[in-house]
Amino acid sequence: MDDNTLPNDEEILDNGVPEPVEGLEHRTVEDVMEYSFLRYSMSVIIDRALPDVRDGLKPVHRRILHTMNRDGLRAGAKFRKSATVVGSVMGDFHP
Repeated sequence: MDDNTLPNDEEILDNGVPEPVEGLEHRTVEDVMEYSFLRYSMSVIIDRALPDVRDGLKPVHRRILHTMNRDGLRAGAKFRKSATVVGSVMGDFHP
């Protein structure tokens, strides 16, 4: 069977599905989506949602504290609105 032609009657199995091509596997959309979603969700949980064992911080909290330290926002510093810190973090670290 060429790439540009439809399968003929001899190439179609009894259940209406074309014979598998060597090197390709038959997978349903549901299986592919389930597998892909599980891989993505596990990577998000591991990379973003679980605190690091070294300091107990999540990556977002580490970025906020780094920005506050860089900007000189410590216990004795002058008052600054939290929106300013959030804007700095988003501007510096968000893609």
